[in-house]
Amino acid sequence: MGANTTVEQSLTQLCPLNAGSNFGRLTFEEGATTNRPFTVYSRVESFSGNGFSVEGCPIGQITGLNGSSWVNGLRRQAAAPGYQSNCFVGALNESVMIDLRLRSSNNTQIGITQTFNLGASQMIRLVDVFQAVGAPAGDYANVRAEFAENGAGQAGFIGFCTVQNNTSFDADFRIAKASNPADLSRRYTAFGRDGFTLSPVLTLTDGRDDVFQVFWQHPDWAHCYVDTNTGTRTDFELRVKDPGGTVVAGGANIQDTGEFFLGERSAANAGANGIWRIEVGHAASSVVPEAYRLYCTTGNGGSEAIRIGTQPDAF
Repeated sequence: MGANTTVEQSLTQLCPLNAGSNFGRLTFEEGATTNRPFTVYSRVESFSGNGFSVEGCPIGQITGLNGSSWVNGLRRQAAAPGYQSNCFVGALNESVMIDLRLRSSNNTQIGITQTFNLGASQMIRLVDVFQAVGAPAGDYANVRAEFAENGAGQAGFIGFCTVQNNTSFDADFRIAKASNPADLSRRYTAFGRDGFTLSPVLTLTDGRDDVFQVFWQHPDWAHCYVDTNTGTRTDFELRVKDPGGTVVAGGANIQDTGEFFLGERSAANAGANGIWRIEVGHAASSVVPEAYRLYCTTGNGGSEAIRIGTQPDAF
């Protein structure tokens, strides 16, 4: 393809298909000698034009850490127009064992857990997922499908579902979303000096502040605090600076910033995601404090808070 061009292809042109019904995943790989970006989407539809579109996404965004992901809003309804939910689960390029559960809106499991032992690149289809898990007869709405890796190894997999209108046979497509992406730059949970042991517990040098840097994606909300194994301590203080050097949270004698807003897109660093700075020091009334950990959480995720050095006590 040339630069800035778009090409349309039918699946039968790209891949030879078996007669009858076919299902599976379509993988696109950039083939240039240097990394070049591209976008892709596919559409599945009947001869009447009813169907759904699926936007391509990078493979690294599909699978979550600890192998759990969810699809919301599944339903089954007998009355017209009639709704049916179908789910698919597939291994990527390595074998994996997956548990599938359905849960009601109040988190009660519906039916039984189904376990699938998939070989590399294998995909299975569950037509009427409610029937597949042995759900009691009746209509269901606002149901969540939970896909979870069964075992160790963090093998990659993909899960998705379609909710089908049984009168017109159109449908929508819902890819399973990971609550904790397997990507340290996009963690939604604490990523600093925490239980993931990304780095050791730290101890301040008397008369100096520890300085960290972290990449955050605004607009977003963040929360940072310092503590020890025995809980939050009053002999620490911390503050957060935006990429322009302005203090946006924390300060003298503050150990916990609470949740704070990083600003709208145009309000920081000319709209670009950038390096935020976190400084940890001694509270005014403290003696040399014991070892500590730094925790930060954000909605969009962020990089690990990297300690880049120290500075003379500045606040």
